[in-house]
Amino acid sequence: MRATPSNDRSPPTWWDALIFVVGLLLIVSGGGWFSQRPPTWGWVTMGILVAGWGWRSGGWRWLTEAPGTVLAYLLGGGNPQARRYGARLTSEALVYSLFMVVLLLGGLLGHSNMLLLVFALLAGSLVLNGYATILVLRQVRGRRTLPDMVFAGEPFSIQIELTNRKRWLSSWLLQVEDHLRQGSHEHHPTVLFERIPPHSSRFASYQVAAPARGVLDFLSLRISSRYPLGLWERGFELNLAEQLLILPRVGRLTGRFREALRTQQRTQFDAPARTGVFDEEFHRLREFRPGDSRRAIHWRTTARRNELMVREYQEQHDPEWLLLVDLWLPPQPGATDLERLETVISFVASCCTSRARTGRNTGLQLSLCGRQFASLGEPGQGLTLRDALESLALAEGSSSPATGNLADILEQRRGESSRKLFISSHPDSQNRLEDLLAGLGLSIDEVGSEFECPASEGVTLEDLFELDPLPGLEAVR
Repeated sequence: MRATPSNDRSPPTWWDALIFVVGLLLIVSGGGWFSQRPPTWGWVTMGILVAGWGWRSGGWRWLTEAPGTVLAYLLGGGNPQARRYGARLTSEALVYSLFMVVLLLGGLLGHSNMLLLVFALLAGSLVLNGYATILVLRQVRGRRTLPDMVFAGEPFSIQIELTNRKRWLSSWLLQVEDHLRQGSHEHHPTVLFERIPPHSSRFASYQVAAPARGVLDFLSLRISSRYPLGLWERGFELNLAEQLLILPRVGRLTGRFREALRTQQRTQFDAPARTGVFDEEFHRLREFRPGDSRRAIHWRTTARRNELMVREYQEQHDPEWLLLVDLWLPPQPGATDLERLETVISFVASCCTSRARTGRNTGLQLSLCGRQFASLGEPGQGLTLRDALESLALAEGSSSPATGNLADILEQRRGESSRKLFISSHPDSQNRLEDLLAGLGLSIDEVGSEFECPASEGVTLEDLFELDPLPGLEAVR
């Protein structure tokens, strides 16, 4: 997400308006327009400088905003959530005002009532436009709806709802600007509502993609309008502070990891817990594929459907998983270290997701050693996928990862027939495992021999899982 500069200005005060009026009086008095004496150009020049100073400070804005602000308090009290109700002149209004000044000076210098009349009509239109925006924004409510689950890098939609509670008048051309922030990145997406009838609600949405996992803050929601002439932009902010947790990216485990897992399961247990055909449990019937065993053909279904159908089986004896995740970072981490840390978190999230999709998340225990220690799941009970992904989304690396009660957990599960994986962001996982167990006072030969390091012996985590490419959204760049 890219940062967008804010349009906020310091509000003008009555002092700025007084300077602007004094400058105009000096111009009129020095020009001699209301007397018979010749103009004094020194006073006229001083008046132009003083009036210009007051104009630059916002004196003219204060003169035109003050009646509108009073009218807003009288008519627009239906915005109790509004934190700020302000207005500003648009760039078109500045050019518009320049023509007004030219007409005013021409009318005063040339004693032309027609030019003064045109000036009065233009000034009235400018002031009435400020009042009209108040009527458009009066009794307008807004709220946003956030999605339930969002992954890093994936686009998601935010829905904005505006409600017009006025009895008779419609609200036209309402622009809603949202304020999103994640770390040092900010984004200001906008949506436009063309018309909201009285006592009605309208919906609009925008798409955005969070570049990284973690907390995404949704701050104020600004509702503004320039209706009808586009000379004034008046709006207010709703304090709708919310947070959305961005989950880590999830990929797919490759066949290389699955094959290693299957081999480990077959060599680790002597007898299966349940015996079916081919020591597996029947799963479903499917079409024959090249390479299938002829003994798996179901002849009765084949004769009925007139095509080869085979039995498909799945292994039922699946051990529990204990994932020990070490989120190590050097004291001065570089881009490569941070990228390796994110890879580890995405790989662990992929393991948890794959486990949940096969209905085996009840046999999963997760221990995270990072800036803070977190242990999820119990032996035989497991954990939910949502809890695992949320913990990974908030995990942070550290040069001295916290271990908490990890020693008690490993002692409790020593000698169990469970699959224990050690996943670390350290370049040398095997040595890191030995250092970690030595720091806990555990036997490296006994406890360490029960753990496997997927990223070892020339195998990287990128070989064991793959991530889908990120979409090329404008909000991500």
